[in-house]
Amino acid sequence: MRVCSWIRSVLFAGLLVALLPVANASAVSVGLVPQGPTTFGVGETLTIDIFLNRDAGDPGIDGMSFQLLWDFSLASVTTDPTGSIFGPNQIITPVPGPGFVAFSGFGNPFSGASGRLGSITLTGLFPGGVFSLETRRVGTTLPSFTNSSDNLNRFNFDSVDALTIEVVPEPGTLVLLGASLAGLAFLRRRRSV
Repeated sequence: MRVCSWIRSVLFAGLLVALLPVANASAVSVGLVPQGPTTFGVGETLTIDIFLNRDAGDPGIDGMSFQLLWDFSLASVTTDPTGSIFGPNQIITPVPGPGFVAFSGFGNPFSGASGRLGSITLTGLFPGGVFSLETRRVGTTLPSFTNSSDNLNRFNFDSVDALTIEVVPEPGTLVLLGASLAGLAFLRRRRSV
């Protein structure tokens, strides 16, 4: 009899746990939307819009801090926070030495599904390289997207958006290289005759 009452108690507790409302796992991610091909030449530019995307169950955010990695030896970066959901309370700073763009903002609580944070423009500096533009993870605190009511970090570390960027030689360089090779081939042929 005692075993039966113990089994009933365990089943009842299991039923209660199953009936409790399940908290929505809310998450925030960063979206990168290029305004052109991600392969571009030296001196050419590529503008990328940066968006904040929220899951439906997320209560909203009013503070953020994250970084995007980029290869500063292949491309330079300029930033434009125009149209940001955080308005004048947002800062976008390129840090060339380590090669990241820092985004931070506060105030202006945001509860939409997706909102623009601004844009960055890459300018090709040196040909022949490929790098990944992606959200940088710094320890367990960055990226950070929080709501002042609970201060929980909502960044979805499993859905890091990344773009593969390639800087290629400009067409004039390729024509010059081809002409040089053709000239060398002509000279070699002329000497052998």
